[in-house]
Amino acid sequence: MPDQLFVFNHSSYPRGGWASVAWHPIQARMGIGPDEVALVDESDLEIPCQVDPARDTLIFSLPRKIEPVNGSAPSVIFTLRRRSSRSQQEEKAHYKVLDSDPNGQPRVVQLSNERLAASFNLLPSPGDPAKNWYAGAATSVRLDGLEMLDAFAAALKGWEGHDPEKRCMQVDELRLELPGSSAPTYQRVQLFDQPYELVSKSSGPVRASITLASAAFDIAPGDPESRERYQFYRIISLLAGTDYLLEELLVKPVPAPALTGTGAIQLAFVPRFFAHMDLSFTPELHRFSEAPEWFAIGSRFSPYQGYGFATNARLGAVTYPHLESPEPGNQRKQFSWKTLPCRSATCLHRFMRSAAGRGRGHQEHFDVRTGTCFHEVLDRPLTCHFV
Repeated sequence: MPDQLFVFNHSSYPRGGWASVAWHPIQARMGIGPDEVALVDESDLEIPCQVDPARDTLIFSLPRKIEPVNGSAPSVIFTLRRRSSRSQQEEKAHYKVLDSDPNGQPRVVQLSNERLAASFNLLPSPGDPAKNWYAGAATSVRLDGLEMLDAFAAALKGWEGHDPEKRCMQVDELRLELPGSSAPTYQRVQLFDQPYELVSKSSGPVRASITLASAAFDIAPGDPESRERYQFYRIISLLAGTDYLLEELLVKPVPAPALTGTGAIQLAFVPRFFAHMDLSFTPELHRFSEAPEWFAIGSRFSPYQGYGFATNARLGAVTYPHLESPEPGNQRKQFSWKTLPCRSATCLHRFMRSAAGRGRGHQEHFDVRTGTCFHEVLDRPLTCHFV
């Protein structure tokens, strides 16, 4: 029997997308390396796939929509085989360094595919030391060539005259829940002015990703003599052909010798996201009590730009406008939101445009598109089994 992947569509309608499966069992049985694996369909056509050794996953994209599962039968079956030495896959999701310091360390990095390009600042300041609040932010996001963070200026002036404050996808603050007392104890960690380290990066035919680690911070769960050091990790991914980015959030202990034998505690945390985007003077915010995992916000005016956020950690407060803005004129561009307390979270950031504007078709609504994306990517993703 050939080595096969059974793929299951748990939605109630035909759909495409991507899926992943543990890589180690495949490697152990087939005896092949990450660069040797090939995946083919029933017509012997090769399917884009790649191995991410750091996550121990094989990820692949579907060439077409597949039907919902019928009982226990898979929606589609793919076959695994050893890749020919002459066979190569085209890289469709890319990582790139846009700016480095004099020592060659990245300061600005980019993830891009055929539709979306997002540039991330690793350092607090993009050049002016007096403006040190950009760490971890996407300071440019372009969908089909249009800058989404200042779309009105981009539509009128191209690359000129953009708001220098524009940014999104920034976790500006963490609230850590500390154990060790009868009543909950919290500690806030400020991140917007602290540098990130680029831990790893990848490109490939299916996905590009970066792993960022914050500067280390101390916590004291009770006894000041028993301080622990932790870092906040963000694994940000962009899949080929998509208009959204995924990120996984974790708080992990620093692997320093001083922590040996202390039994590092597991921390619950609340990330606060911040965005400075021009979505018009009267953007529409969509949030529903029956959908506590996502929200969408967008403009009713050309170029009809929108943004959607979803998470498997559930959504906490959404604040629009961001009430802490020191500049009243910028309040309409600034909004922030939180998840509920979690020990890890997967979040989705979707960037959208409506060619016709609101009211010209159900499929154009930012809320519907964000909710559908949440359902397909986070709530009911395609599942896969190696047999």
